[in-house]
Amino acid sequence: MADDPGSQRAGWRDVKDLIATGVTAGSRSVAKSQRGLIRRIADEVGRVTGRADALAALGDAVWLPFALSHAQVRLVTQLTSRALDVADELVPTGASTAQAVPLRSDVTQTRAWAWDGFLGLVNGLVGDHLARVANPLALAMTLRVGDTLCDGAEAAAWLAARDVAPRHVVVFVHGLTATEWSWAWDAEAVHGTPDATYATLLLDEPAEVAVYVRYNTGRHISDNGQRLSQLLGVALAPLLANGDVEISLVGHSMGGLVARSAAHYGDRDRAAWVSALRRIVTLGTPHQGAPLEQLGHVAARVLGAIGLPGTQVPADIIDARSAGIQDLRRGAVVEEDWQGRGDARGPSAARWLPGVAYHRVAGTVAADPASAAGRVVGDTMVQPRSALALDANRHGERPQGEVVTLGGVPHVALANHPAVLPHLRRWLKRPASATP
Repeated sequence: MADDPGSQRAGWRDVKDLIATGVTAGSRSVAKSQRGLIRRIADEVGRVTGRADALAALGDAVWLPFALSHAQVRLVTQLTSRALDVADELVPTGASTAQAVPLRSDVTQTRAWAWDGFLGLVNGLVGDHLARVANPLALAMTLRVGDTLCDGAEAAAWLAARDVAPRHVVVFVHGLTATEWSWAWDAEAVHGTPDATYATLLLDEPAEVAVYVRYNTGRHISDNGQRLSQLLGVALAPLLANGDVEISLVGHSMGGLVARSAAHYGDRDRAAWVSALRRIVTLGTPHQGAPLEQLGHVAARVLGAIGLPGTQVPADIIDARSAGIQDLRRGAVVEEDWQGRGDARGPSAARWLPGVAYHRVAGTVAADPASAAGRVVGDTMVQPRSALALDANRHGERPQGEVVTLGGVPHVALANHPAVLPHLRRWLKRPASATP
C-alpha cells in the first residue's frame, strides 16, 4: 500500500525533529563545559592573586576553549546537514514506512530496506529517548506473521485462520539496532538463495509456524521483555485454548536477553503461554555482558572526570547512548538488574525456568575457538564465556540445555549461518514429546 507524499513528509519531519534534539543537546553540553572551564580558571586566578579584578584576565584565557567549542558546534552542524541529506534519500517514496520489508537478502539496494535499517539503527542508539518524547520514529513492538506486521490480536487471528492448526510456534527475536530483516542477513551468499532463513530452511511442516518480533532495541531489555510476554499472551491464547502447542524462542544477540526477560516475566505473572514454552535458543547473546559496552562505560566516566571541553562533550555523547545499550554492560534482563544499582556489577536476577531448555551458541572470528583470540575477541561483540552463560545467576542457578561454540562465525553472521543450522535442527525439530 503506497503512502501519500504528506505521510512521507511527516516521516521526514520526524527525522528533523530528532536531529534538532541532538544538536540542542550538543550545544548544551558545549555550554556546560565552557562554564566549567571558566569557573576553574577564575578560581585559580583568585587563589593565586587574591584579586577579584583578575577575572578580567580570563578573556584571553577562555578564547581557546571557546574556539574549540565553536569548532565542535560547526562540526555538529555539518554532520547534521549531512544526516538530513542522507535521511531525505532514505525516506521511501513508493511504500509505507510501516510495511514489512521482504525477508530476502536481495532487497539491500532498495529504499524500503534502507529506511528499515535506519529505523533499526536510530531506535537502537536513542530509542528510549524517542519513546519518552513520543517521536513517531520510535518503533512499537509488533509481531510479524507472513509479510504482515501486526499486534497481538491480529496475530492471533492470522494463526487461527491457517488451514493446519499450528503445533509448534517459533518466535524469532532480533538484536540491537536491527529489525526482523536481520534474520535474512547474507542469505544468498551463505545459503545460495536470497530468501533462505532459519525459518524457511527448518520449519517445513504445515503445523510449524515462524513469528518474528520487531521492537525498539533502545528501550530497557526488561521493558521489552514484559511487552513481549504480553503480546505472546494475546497472540497465542486461541492456540493454547484449543489444542496442544509448544513454543520455542530464538534470540540473536540482545534478542536472547529479551527472550529470557519475556520468559521471566511471563512466569512471574503466570502467563498461560509459558506453560507451553519448551526451549530458548540464544545466538551470540551477552548473558554476562558485552566488552564494547563496558569499554564505553569506562570511557564516559574517564572523559567526564577530566572535565575539559574536549573531553566533556564526547563524554556526554557517550552517556546519551540508549538504555538498551547500557543494559548490555552486564546483561541486564530484569528491572532488578539495573534499578538503583549505579555502577554495581554482578549476575542477573533473572530466573532460569525449570523445564525450559536454554541452548546457547557462541561464535568466534578465530577459526579455533580455544585460541587466545577466540576467547578474548570472541565474535567481535561478545566473548564465548558470556554467550554461553557459564556463570550462575544471582540465585545460584545455572541453565539447563546445550552449549555450542562455532569457530569462524562472527557476531552478525550468527543470525543466518549454515554452521548454526544443524544445531537448530536438533533442538527445534524434536517431537513435542521429546526432552526439550
